[in-house]
Amino acid sequence: MAEENHAAEAADAPKKSGKMKLVIIAVVGLVLGLGVAAGAFLLLGEHPPQAENPDEHSEDAPADGEKKKKKKKKKSGEPELPPVYMKLENLTVNLSGKDHFLAASMELKLAEPEAQRLLTERLPEVKNLILITMSSNTPDSLATVEGKTALAQKLRDDLNALIDQDEDTGIADVFFTQFIIQ
Repeated sequence: MAEENHAAEAADAPKKSGKMKLVIIAVVGLVLGLGVAAGAFLLLGEHPPQAENPDEHSEDAPADGEKKKKKKKKKSGEPELPPVYMKLENLTVNLSGKDHFLAASMELKLAEPEAQRLLTERLPEVKNLILITMSSNTPDSLATVEGKTALAQKLRDDLNALIDQDEDTGIADVFFTQFIIQ
């Protein structure tokens, strides 16, 4: 009988020891989890949440009478679409002045795909406007980066006026892919 009690106590010892190890592992896991959560809270909690429209709560937001250009926002949940480009054929024009010409290729970055349809419908007018605008420049005015940038901005603005759009709905930018002055 003494041997039976001793055998029962020996069988209970591993059960108690195994339960104790399980409790210790659970407590250590809980402490580690809380430590990770606290660290994440401290790192992420230091930054104030961003407003959906940062201009709304900005101190340098324009006064009521001032208007600021705002881009159209996509509805939440809509994926951001890649930009749409419209390639124009190579154009060669005589520059203002004597015996100089400009050979240029360009691509138009469109803010919305609808702008491509509007431009295509009026393609002869688009080409005419580009030719007249480019030919009104001198070689010296187009020799600098500032001159090329000014030409691109003027083309963007004039083309948007032609299709009755702005840079938020029509042509966002004009890129020269070839630009040779002779």
